[in-house]
Amino acid sequence: MNRFRVLVAKGIGFLQEFFISVTGPAQVVLYCTAPHTSLLPRRYPGIHFLIHLAMPTENTGIYGHLWNKYRPVLLKLMIAAADKPQDYRLYPHEFQSLNPRQKGGFTFTLEARGGKALNNIRKSPVAIDLLQVLQQSPRAVELMEEATYELSLDKNFILHVNRKEEIEKEVIE
Repeated sequence: MNRFRVLVAKGIGFLQEFFISVTGPAQVVLYCTAPHTSLLPRRYPGIHFLIHLAMPTENTGIYGHLWNKYRPVLLKLMIAAADKPQDYRLYPHEFQSLNPRQKGGFTFTLEARGGKALNNIRKSPVAIDLLQVLQQSPRAVELMEEATYELSLDKNFILHVNRKEEIEKEVIE
């Protein structure tokens, strides 16, 4: 099931019809029509105009679109974590507005390798959605094939990204 987040502009009450068209795996277009062209703002000449929506996130929960927004940053943090652990401050209001009654807070620790969680994250929807967004990125999956990553969010909404190097045991023959 695909989920789309539609952003509604305030003060525009002249739209009558909406047509959704999937133009590719990463783009969805919303076609809108207005009853009278005189009601359209001058910057939108003609009857039809387009609103491009965010990339659909398949099989993600309520935090999926938020993690999808941060995906480029997450990939940069994962790459930079090869040198030293990385930290990134997130905005608490973004998480709290999505689910103000989140039980147990938003903190989590996710250990991932090969696109799968190594620890139990079933009680953290924030961590589950993060893993699902990372699984949709070929580069993130490639990085998780190379090493184990520990991603954790603390109570101050700082995301910590650590790359755990595997110690290879040499067999003495």
